Amino acid sequence: MVFADQNDATSSSNPIRSVPREDTPLLETSDSLSSTPKTFANVFIAIVGAGVLGLPYTFMRTGWLTGVLMIFAVAGLVYRGMMLLIQTRRKLESPIMFSKVNSFGDLGFAVCGPVGRLAVDIMIIASQAGFCVGYLIFIGNTLANLFNAIPTESRNYLNGSYILGMQAKTVYIWGCFPFQLGLNAIPTLTLLAPLSIFADIVDVGAMGVVMVQDVAVFAKNTVDVHAFGSFPMFCYGLGVALFSFEGVGMALPLESEARDKKRFGSVLGWAMMFIAGMYGGYYYC
Repeated sequence: MVFADQNDATSSSNPIRSVPREDTPLLETSDSLSSTPKTFANVFIAIVGAGVLGLPYTFMRTGWLTGVLMIFAVAGLVYRGMMLLIQTRRKLESPIMFSKVNSFGDLGFAVCGPVGRLAVDIMIIASQAGFCVGYLIFIGNTLANLFNAIPTESRNYLNGSYILGMQAKTVYIWGCFPFQLGLNAIPTLTLLAPLSIFADIVDVGAMGVVMVQDVAVFAKNTVDVHAFGSFPMFCYGLGVALFSFEGVGMALPLESEARDKKRFGSVLGWAMMFIAGMYGGYYYC
């Protein structure tokens, strides 16, 4: 009877909304959830990052067999870690509680209370801010080299080009902020799915172009590639491989936005296999 009264009090017929508490999740449940293709696209764009740019050089230094085995091993460990996070969230959710664990902050609160939520939120902000800074620098340098390139023999090559008295890459980095703020205003990953699909197409197309050009270059200048490298190179390759699978922090939001949550594990597994196979194909460049 007590639970029936509580359900009646929180029904849609009652205009009074409950006051948020400390255990209220940061992300509310959305009515529009992602279908399986959209979930796959969101997982793909969440995992694939700038670390993939260093894989060809990594394979050359670590050895082709070491590199391929390392990529698939890291992919398996990342998949296992993401599924453990989801399983932990499911075990912590009680059927008699109205709130759900939809974010890492909620997970930290369920385990360690307010201190856990604060600690987790601080670490999430620090890690994601680091990723954003890295991507902004990469975008700024890429646009500057594309539109404001300076010949290597020029005296101002090291100083870079300038726009309105500022370095070109600085202007491009500041120009990204309005678009970034606009994307941050989108409330759910489901609404970002079309952009994710477009980004997936661009990523795969860019990788295909790089592979074709690399094959043409290596056909003229063959390079001896060994199966195994030294231990220091293995440690270096392990760091690059971990950086290439950077979507662990999106595990809970991705699963929360999935419409068919029972199939999320299989969708995540197929996405990880596809990404690992695509990374492994970089060796054949």
